[in-house]
Amino acid sequence: MWGAVDLNQNNDKFLLAQAKLYPILDVDYSATRGIDIFALVRFWLDFPEYIKFIQLRGKSTSLQEYKQIYKNLIKENPNLKIIVNDHWEFASEVSAFGIHLGKEDFAGLRESELTRFCQIPCLKGTSSHSLEDIRNLDLKIWDYTGLGPMFPTTTKVSGYTTLGPEILKKAISISNIRIVPIGGTSVQNFPQVLLSEQILPASIGAFSEKKDFIKIMQVLIEKQNSLEK
Repeated sequence: MWGAVDLNQNNDKFLLAQAKLYPILDVDYSATRGIDIFALVRFWLDFPEYIKFIQLRGKSTSLQEYKQIYKNLIKENPNLKIIVNDHWEFASEVSAFGIHLGKEDFAGLRESELTRFCQIPCLKGTSSHSLEDIRNLDLKIWDYTGLGPMFPTTTKVSGYTTLGPEILKKAISISNIRIVPIGGTSVQNFPQVLLSEQILPASIGAFSEKKDFIKIMQVLIEKQNSLEK
């Protein structure tokens, strides 16, 4: 059952259960919009009740540059917990908080790589693009799954059909891990994904633009207040 986690507050699964937002720090997105990624991370860290970790994504970034950015982020923010996108061997080397490896990349691992990947002691997330993908997840490996694209998006070209938020209720009913709606989240559609505590909203663009992020925080707080009444 989702939510039944180790109460050790340093446990990665506990932090996953406590997180309310999942910011994705996209190096490419930030570069094209002149966003200072280090300032952005400092901004996110002002919301520790809601943000427990971030993902570092750099699809067009060389591995060497990615490693340097990761190390600089940790140097500036020693307590920052980073989920490494794609570069799982590097994540293992630096004992990263977590790894996000998409469905296709995971399927491409050789048997020896798969064994090593599964033995890495950290949080692990993947991507799903249908209810069938969710049903087929190996829960001995995965702690959360992305699900999308949820809305039309320009920040990530996936080649998959937009699912729409209606799929989330069905996804919750069949999943024992957290569902992370991905793709096209905005201030306008953010309320549509706030269906359950099992949902962990993630975004590149909407969380990287500070004005949009503040508006999203307001929506989230209003939702929490309404549930507490």
